[in-house]
Amino acid sequence: MTQERTLYHAPRATGALGAMTREGGMWQWRQLRGEGPDAYGSGGWNDLRTWMKG
Repeated sequence: MTQERTLYHAPRATGALGAMTREGGMWQWRQLRGEGPDAYGSGGWNDLRTWMKG
């Protein structure tokens, strides 16, 4: 059985565009432009929301 991953795009509070995917109950995200200590990450929904506000 295969599980689909959907790609989402949304702007972060900083104005940078973020890309997120969800697989099962876990989210993975990355910032599309720019680097930094928080340019990439993974975790639950609350972790993603915290990152989006970053």
